[in-house]
Amino acid sequence: MGNKTTAEFRSWVDTTFGTDFSYFRESSGAIPNGVISRWPILQSGSWDDTTISDRGFAWAEIDIPGSKHLWVISVHLKASSGSSNSNQRQSQAQQLLSYIQAHVPADDYLLIGGDCNTYSYTESCLTTLGSVVDVSAPRPADQAGDPDTNAGRSSPYDWVMAEPELDTLEVPVQIGSLTFPNGLVFDSRVLS
Repeated sequence: MGNKTTAEFRSWVDTTFGTDFSYFRESSGAIPNGVISRWPILQSGSWDDTTISDRGFAWAEIDIPGSKHLWVISVHLKASSGSSNSNQRQSQAQQLLSYIQAHVPADDYLLIGGDCNTYSYTESCLTTLGSVVDVSAPRPADQAGDPDTNAGRSSPYDWVMAEPELDTLEVPVQIGSLTFPNGLVFDSRVLS
């Protein structure tokens, strides 16, 4: 985005979401993560991903309505198939779980989102993250019922995973007359 200045990012958030939205973006790494929120961000930062030098786990504690805060963590796990990359994603998930256990109060809400680069719903990194967030079905899908998110629509790369306590607060996504009870995987190539 341009020269990647704070002013350019603020302008993009203002134009895309609104001037009352908050955001945090990592300042380093080749692939920085971030969080955008309609509610105030109380604190934010980046936990080091020691398995991949150009990434971190961006996090934000958000002041949502009510007595609990929402912790949002943006991730980008190792890409590519193969057991060594799957093992690296597992190592990243274990590292992230340690950060969550050390920093996120158990009484607050937790949401993890981002590009997990997973090739199946049974990858070990998902099992690890599944100890603190819901990775089970039902999952968001497109209009044809396909939950896969990579460019070829054959793998579940991208995830938004909420802790099970948030399941009761889930609401369907509605676009015009279309309703997606479990959320929407938006693909402009197939949405009619």
